[in-house]
Order: sequence, then C-alpha cells, then structure tokens
Amino acid sequence: MDDDKLSIRVKIIDRIYPMKIKRKDEERIRKAVDMINKHAAKYRNIFSSYDAQDHISMVGLHLATKLLEYEENNELSELQESLKSITQDVSEFIENERSLT
Repeated sequence: MDDDKLSIRVKIIDRIYPMKIKRKDEERIRKAVDMINKHAAKYRNIFSSYDAQDHISMVGLHLATKLLEYEENNELSELQESLKSITQDVSEFIENERSLT
C-alpha cells in the first residue's frame, strides 16, 4: 500500500516542507499551498512591517474564519432541509386527516 504514498516538497512563504501524502491528495494540497502563499503575499503588502510569522498567523485566522462560515452555512442548510421535511410530514398528516372526515 506504500505505492499510494507520494513524497513532495512544498514551499510556504520562504520555507520548504517535505511531506509524504496520499497521491489522491496532491492536487488539493498544492492548491492549499498556493492559497496560503497568495494570502500571505496580500498580508505582506498590507502589513509590511510585520514578519512572516505574523503573516502566516493572519492567513490562519482568515482561513479558519472562512471554514467556520462554511460550517455554519452548511449547518443552516441541514436545518432548512430538516424543517422542509417536517413541514411536508405535517402537511401530509393534515391532508390524511381531512380525507378521513
């Protein structure tokens, strides 16, 4: 099963990190690295007097906030689906009761 693993090196800001990953995850990881580097460059332009650690912290905060926003929206969608299902069940129950009388 070791054939499923791939050794790669990624560069985040100015550091290179060797990684051993699943082959299927390579594209996602490389996209994530690009995203981190793009956001870090943006923060480097905005906060030029800060160091790389500060920039990467801001990237972490930005991405964590986006993740929480996504999770909250996803939970809201699940709640909406549950409410639709309950509403449909109640409507069917009322229809069945009407047809019995």
